[in-house]
Amino acid sequence: MSKNTTDKIDDFIWWIIFFFLGSMIFSTFLVQATVIILFLAYIVRIITRRKINYFYTPLDIPFLVFIIARSLAIIFSTDASLSVASWNKEIFFYITFFLCTNLLFDKDKASIKMLFRVLIIAAVIASIYGTTKVLLGITDRASSTTSGYYTLGVFLTVVFSITLGLGRSKEFFPSRILWPFILIIIFVGIIFTQNRIHWGIAAIVLLFVGIMRERLLLLSTAVVGALVIYFVPSLTQRFTETLHFTEHLSDRDVLWQGAFMILSIHPFLGFGTRTFRSIFPLKDSLTDKGIGSWHSDFLQMYFEGGIINLAAFLWVMISIFSYGIKAVKSKLTSKFNKELLFAVLLGITVFYMTALVGEFILDPISTLFFQFLLAIASIIIAKGNAFE
Repeated sequence: MSKNTTDKIDDFIWWIIFFFLGSMIFSTFLVQATVIILFLAYIVRIITRRKINYFYTPLDIPFLVFIIARSLAIIFSTDASLSVASWNKEIFFYITFFLCTNLLFDKDKASIKMLFRVLIIAAVIASIYGTTKVLLGITDRASSTTSGYYTLGVFLTVVFSITLGLGRSKEFFPSRILWPFILIIIFVGIIFTQNRIHWGIAAIVLLFVGIMRERLLLLSTAVVGALVIYFVPSLTQRFTETLHFTEHLSDRDVLWQGAFMILSIHPFLGFGTRTFRSIFPLKDSLTDKGIGSWHSDFLQMYFEGGIINLAAFLWVMISIFSYGIKAVKSKLTSKFNKELLFAVLLGITVFYMTALVGEFILDPISTLFFQFLLAIASIIIAKGNAFE
């Protein structure tokens, strides 16, 4: 193949990655389709170049073990008819992590800045769209064009945290004037999802970064948030419920009670993926009869794949933070990469905080977003002067 042909393939892949990030929160079908297209384009690139330039990162083995553990949860499922769908609805899309590491490891600073700007712009548009629907009375809670309030809440909170972490980076925000407005727009979107989990997580991240380096932003964002909640009755009611959270647990107390009842059954390999409805012992006690998961990724990993699955899930988590913190502190990591890695780790932290009382790993949008961020962090960890 000619050099011109390989260049065209690379350009095509680059624009598909842009589309992947830009469409993520707006269409589940399109974002999953881009993963399939990226995979096929990557295969074509290998064929045209007649070689595989595999880029190894310290997260490859932990993540691969996690995929194997999830596969075992299907193979040894107590109900194969329920679990078999996980092959094409979950397992296949874990290739996103490896695709991103191998397609982005040789990109320069300008390219990576463009990718994250696409993410931030998408979050701003999604926030305005969701907020506008609520203000116009179309919906009660902010949602995107493809997902409900929960997925939008995850997406906006992660991007909010990343944007917050990049505030002092002149590479991403040459002017500090635009940055706080972007944050406030996304923050208002989070508020209008009325998702108490992400209200709390956004507040914790804002408090952490605010006290550490952005006190004025902390104050201004808190004031805007308070005013929005005060002047919108539905938000005022939701905030009151948040203050009395023990009275509004959304069935989580029942879920945990049921979890303890079957904790010792199938402890090593679990019951299998997608088996919640067939194994949960207190279905009649649930207020919301439509609940179809454990509302906690940690519980989900254990009951679907046992100790093996949970251990693999924890291995990925421990690895990313242990390697990531070392890379942020390392003198071998360039300033640009330190700033980006710090912000990405904030975003990944949001995912794991969500996993305590919610879920992300099985959500078709959130899991792809998580893998993209994991790949970016892994590249910087493996190559401190990446993206220069």
